Order: sequence, then C-alpha cells, then structure tokens
Amino acid sequence: MAALEVRTADGWRQLPRTDYDYFLSADGSECGGAITITDIYGERLTNTGIEPRPNIVQPTGVQFSRQ
Repeated sequence: MAALEVRTADGWRQLPRTDYDYFLSADGSECGGAITITDIYGERLTNTGIEPRPNIVQPTGVQFSRQ
C-alpha cells in the first residue's frame, strides 16, 4: 500500500505512515467509516464499514488487480 485515507465530514484525510509501516490516526478520530487504500501503481480501492479493532487483522473484501 502506498496510501490510506479515511473519510471525514470534510472529505478524505490521508493518514501518515509510521516507520514500522502502519498507518495511524494519532488522535483516533474519523476511524470506523469508509477507507480508501492506494497501491504503488495508483489503483484505489474503497471499503466501508470496517470497525477498527486493535491488534486484529481484518479482511476488506476487495482486491487490487494483478500488475
């Protein structure tokens, strides 16, 4: 993944990537709604309704195309 954005009341907000390759919302706000993930080729996938749960891997139900 190249980028992760969360939908806010004001539009999409890109989350910063940490040195250890996680995308974090420092204040935890705006999480739990729609997210958009972008791969290194610029393909964007949007998913809704992923409830944030710490330390849990969650499937998105969407897949990037093969490059």
